[in-house]
Amino acid sequence: MIEEMPQGSDLEGQQPRMLRLDACPVCGHGPASFSFASIDLLHEVPGVFAYDVCRGCGSFFQNPRAIDDDLTLYYPADYFTHNRTAPRDQEDSSGPLQALVRRLVLGARGRPREGAATLSGLLGRVLGAVGFLRRRAMYGLADELGTPGGAERCLELGPGTGDDMWRLARLGWTVTGIDVDPAAAEVAAARSGCEVLVGSVLDHRPGEAYGLIYSSHSLEHVPELGETIIHLSSLLAAAGRLVLIIPNPRSLSARLYGPLSVVWDPPRHLSLPSVRALRTVLGEAGFDDVHVRTVARRAGHYCSIAHARRLGTTGTAAWNAEATRVGRLLHAVEMLMVRLGLPVGEEIIVSATAR
Repeated sequence: MIEEMPQGSDLEGQQPRMLRLDACPVCGHGPASFSFASIDLLHEVPGVFAYDVCRGCGSFFQNPRAIDDDLTLYYPADYFTHNRTAPRDQEDSSGPLQALVRRLVLGARGRPREGAATLSGLLGRVLGAVGFLRRRAMYGLADELGTPGGAERCLELGPGTGDDMWRLARLGWTVTGIDVDPAAAEVAAARSGCEVLVGSVLDHRPGEAYGLIYSSHSLEHVPELGETIIHLSSLLAAAGRLVLIIPNPRSLSARLYGPLSVVWDPPRHLSLPSVRALRTVLGEAGFDDVHVRTVARRAGHYCSIAHARRLGTTGTAAWNAEATRVGRLLHAVEMLMVRLGLPVGEEIIVSATAR
């Protein structure tokens, strides 16, 4: 049950209405206890924002939080999803040799059985075993996304500036995005060349199922995270894949820097599920082959930001802080810990298959 709270802080002349949650939005249970409170360290939205931790599943969630209709007040005009001119990494500007390597690697990944019996397939598998070559071939996207077997449909939740949709389309997916923010949807559509729907994914009822649903750093912004995951299972075709990338509330930077860690981003991050909670919730939602891992690919940047904040730098100045020795050291430590199997990477990557 959600109880309406008194109005909160003023933002550009408007006061977001606040709700008190009496259950964890990830697992739907409780009890929960207070963890910490923080101000907005990035965009300086007025207010102090509290987070509880669920004693059942270990997830963190903002409590109280703004009601659904007022969440847009937490996204200022200069939020990154409104930036049409941001540079895109991994542009498709490769020369003939790079293009050949990409075709070989992606061909072997897309047709592993057929390709293994040919020289090009064997070469593609060998090249794909080299990490940096495989990542370049995948435009920097996670391995879990793979390539489509045909003209398969992909839905991306909260596509940001549309860069990942652009990359997915070049891997062969027929991509559609969905975002509740009309301005962000317009930017993503213009930059990616793909269709972007405006609205809540909970209201999305497509005429045809998807072969892949992808969400990168967007589910933590969703009020009803557990309910959303259940709904996503209904949008996937049989054996369709769900791939999620979510900030890890148990990452090394979150443990060392507490509320200064980029992981939290109050008030925009509403729910941060634990690794354990994701395995449980996905299994209960009807997914098979649930794989959860953490990665340290952004650890150096994240730790440098948190270190700058600890030294008193705030806002975008901290976000754009140059890499520090401390950041590089913690990146190396975190990578080693992840390789040893400890779930302390800055990001959680989840893959699961619909039944």
